[in-house]
Amino acid sequence: MDTKVLNNQAEFMVKFPDGSIATGKPRFEAYKATIQKIGIDRVAKFAQTSKLKRYGQPYINKERNKVLEEGGYKQEFIGGYYVVSDFSALNMARFLRDLSKELDLGLTIYNPCKTPLAD
Repeated sequence: MDTKVLNNQAEFMVKFPDGSIATGKPRFEAYKATIQKIGIDRVAKFAQTSKLKRYGQPYINKERNKVLEEGGYKQEFIGGYYVVSDFSALNMARFLRDLSKELDLGLTIYNPCKTPLAD
């Protein structure tokens, strides 16, 4: 798994070992394409155990999460799950980095932020 910094902070990109690329503006489009390609069920299962959360809640839930809604976070319904859609590009990159490590996916994440992805 590799991370690289992009100069354009508005864009987010993930490259798969097969050479396919998920990219997009806004950043959530690339994030969504990535989790759909991996498989929403696999990603949702990982999200439940991930240390990256909002208000102690996972980024992906089977039901609309009231705690997240009350905190001002939007959720998009994707493949039977509610996915938080408006968190930072840095945390999207961190989440995908951890997911790639856990599932041994070999993703290259082009981090749109100048902040390094510290463990």
